[in-house]
Amino acid sequence: MDDEPKAAQGPQPPQRPHEPGVSPNAVTREEKLDDTMHASRSMILRRLPLDGQSREAELRRRQQARGQYRLALKTWSVPLLMIGAVVVVFYLLSFWLNVLSYTGTDELSLVDRLIHQDLEKAQNTVGGLGEVMAAVLGLALTVSSIIVQLAATRFTPHITVLFFRARTNMLVLGFFVVSTLFVVWVNFSLDGADYAGPRWDVMFSMLLMTTSLLLLFPYFAYVFDFLDPNKIIGRIKTNGLDACTTKLGRQSISIEQRQRSAVEAVEHLTNIGLNALQQKDKNIVSATIDALREFCVEYGEMKNGMVLEWFKIPDRQSPDFVSLSPEAITDLRHRRTWLEWKVLRQYQMLFTEGQSQIKDICYLLAINTRRLGEAASVYGDLRALDLTIKFFNTYLRATLNASDIRTAYNILHQYRQLGETVLEIGKRSKPTVIDRDKTLADRAIEIAHRMRYYSGSRSSATWRSWPR
Repeated sequence: MDDEPKAAQGPQPPQRPHEPGVSPNAVTREEKLDDTMHASRSMILRRLPLDGQSREAELRRRQQARGQYRLALKTWSVPLLMIGAVVVVFYLLSFWLNVLSYTGTDELSLVDRLIHQDLEKAQNTVGGLGEVMAAVLGLALTVSSIIVQLAATRFTPHITVLFFRARTNMLVLGFFVVSTLFVVWVNFSLDGADYAGPRWDVMFSMLLMTTSLLLLFPYFAYVFDFLDPNKIIGRIKTNGLDACTTKLGRQSISIEQRQRSAVEAVEHLTNIGLNALQQKDKNIVSATIDALREFCVEYGEMKNGMVLEWFKIPDRQSPDFVSLSPEAITDLRHRRTWLEWKVLRQYQMLFTEGQSQIKDICYLLAINTRRLGEAASVYGDLRALDLTIKFFNTYLRATLNASDIRTAYNILHQYRQLGETVLEIGKRSKPTVIDRDKTLADRAIEIAHRMRYYSGSRSSATWRSWPR
């Protein structure tokens, strides 16, 4: 089975006349591989620090990545302006009708009515405003807290931290709090029955109350948009990548804190995937798996710019690192692949759960593991490629132990595609990206040997499970 439907592959290049003895499939596969390698290398050249403008380019890229998770400005402005305009029109219409029907001798002035008020009228107005503002603040806090708690129970508790640290949420809630306190203090300080000047404090209280009420609908729209599963996954992935980046003003943050943030991002994404698996939500699980793959691929692009201290294993409070022996810790530190190992370890956990919940997820995990290996081959990070080979072997052992032959077949198919890609990239790679101890061709041969071994194991398992 191919991992992508033919309809989604985009327009095909024009066909060329085939040479004798060369099949059309071989030419198409070679052209596809050339396009993949060219796109991958172009991506690397765009993102690696090549000149003095790399920091500005990285800033723009990160801002664009964060911008797609923000609520559009029109979602805030359109409801606020429309409702405000309707209120203003009705108020002016009512005042105009009052002017038309007025029979007194004094002149009616809109400005005087808004600003000049006696003490009793001002106290009545501000006293009611205090209650309204307290109700608005309580409504906003109650609704947002209930919705966020429900989302945290469904996905991951980290949503609560993300929500209350969001700048927009802090600004809106802060505005509600400031407006409420201002109205309360104005009501407390009103005095002076003989004061004949304009009551600007009362006017500002009315404006703050009106703005607070107008912000309620856009704020609730922001809360629901913030808790969209795909945007939550994207925010966690972006925060994890920011922790891995040495730029963007993060020099003041210690490496241990950055490592901890990266590990937490990976674990939070895995928690979302595991919870979605329990609820049989295939779309969210797929988005989580793709986000982990994108996280690992983008991390591999900037891995060469990391300082040596980054590749030391972080504190072993994470369950995945606690179970490792000192020899394994030393090996990961030497190979500089602790974060890739962490991501693939989460893949293994999702794979184990997917075998009993949704087997299609196992296929997607195999596809993304293959893409991680292909990306490592393009970058020349052959030790990360070795990790993907080991985890492919782990997937195969798990499927054979469970006598899941269909899943084993699909994993072998992805394993074969990885071996073909590694072999072709090895033919085109420069000597600078070849490991001194073991070439890409040697790794392709190892993949072939593993496929032969597990294919034999699969045949034995099939024979044992065959009904007699």
